[in-house]
Amino acid sequence: MAQYKHDRFFKFYLRSLYQSKGETIQNIQVRNDEDLEIDFMFIAQSDTFGWQQEQLELFDALMQSKSL
Repeated sequence: MAQYKHDRFFKFYLRSLYQSKGETIQNIQVRNDEDLEIDFMFIAQSDTFGWQQEQLELFDALMQSKSL
């Protein structure tokens, strides 16, 4: 049960950090053979003011990397 409490915290934390840098989406339902869900997705918008005003170093590098 403690795992879910931490999941909620980090989803809120990431959403708060990146709300000025793009779009954050949580709990996306995926239709497949089994019910799956994407916990958190970030869509960067490089033209927003957040990228110029805020430097989050490692977090920014991770959020800008492409998915495998």
